Amino acid sequence: MAKELSLFQSACGKLRISRMGALTMLVVDGQGLALCLTGDFSPVEKWAKAKGAGPNATIDMGKILEKIDVLVCRPGTTFGSTRGSTKPLEAVVKAMRAAGMDIKEYSLPPELKDAGKAVDQVLAAKEAAEAKRKAAEATGTHATYDPDKKPE
Repeated sequence: MAKELSLFQSACGKLRISRMGALTMLVVDGQGLALCLTGDFSPVEKWAKAKGAGPNATIDMGKILEKIDVLVCRPGTTFGSTRGSTKPLEAVVKAMRAAGMDIKEYSLPPELKDAGKAVDQVLAAKEAAEAKRKAAEATGTHATYDPDKKPE
């Protein structure tokens, strides 16, 4: 007697799964691509391997995708959309950058489009020093120094 397929095995008839270190890529030919953290996908995979297969691969794939809480999709992906709150999505974006991916190719909330961009540290330090000096002047606890002023 043939062994019954698991939900995971059935879904893999439709869904291609590739692990890339911290990321797991989910691809359905002609329908798009999604990414999630491997740590988020592993429990879902374990769950799906313990369940019996459903009526068809498309339904089984949908059940697996429903279980993933944080997902980043490309625009036009028909089987899912980008979902999750800002902090978990930021972790996925960080892993994508570490893998050398261009995050402009993915549907992300506006606050994450600029996440992880290099900050001009010299400019940031100057702005912080200027803000500190103004705060000290306002409270009168700091003697002002004017390089153009001649000593008396």
